[in-house]
Amino acid sequence: MTFVAGTSEAKEWFAMQPAELEIGTARAADKQTANTRSITFRLSEHPASEYRLHVAVLIETPSLPTLQISVNGKVGRFYLDPKLDFEAGDEVAAFDAIYSHADVVATLPGSYLHEGTNTLTLDAFEAVPNAGITCDAIELRQVQSQGTRRYSGRSSQPSSTRNTREALRN
Repeated sequence: MTFVAGTSEAKEWFAMQPAELEIGTARAADKQTANTRSITFRLSEHPASEYRLHVAVLIETPSLPTLQISVNGKVGRFYLDPKLDFEAGDEVAAFDAIYSHADVVATLPGSYLHEGTNTLTLDAFEAVPNAGITCDAIELRQVQSQGTRRYSGRSSQPSSTRNTREALRN
């Protein structure tokens, strides 16, 4: 599924992304799966020196997947650190991982992007069946000396952010 920023409508983005079962040997970093979600966007100017990527997810399955993010072929794997949502209303299951949310925040060097069309992909992987993620918001901001400038994104800011830094690699 590919979402084109500035062209696609929000209803074209399926929030729930089933995780791909990963058993045995590691999957090639650049291999896309049937559940890969892609976002293409354009930069009309030379990239800034640094960008901040924020992916907010809701955990709605009992198994917790890992999130693989690729920006123009630079790939990184992120392990979610869910925070329980105590507003669930069901006291019996209030401490169940399926009532939680997680944030992945990564700083990307501007060299990962280029003027023109860029592609960001999201894949969820699991070691046991029936995992997945629900994207609440995806945002890419240009980091400037006086704060950040919103470049692309959807939905609202999540209530909390956990800084998870992992360099995406070639």
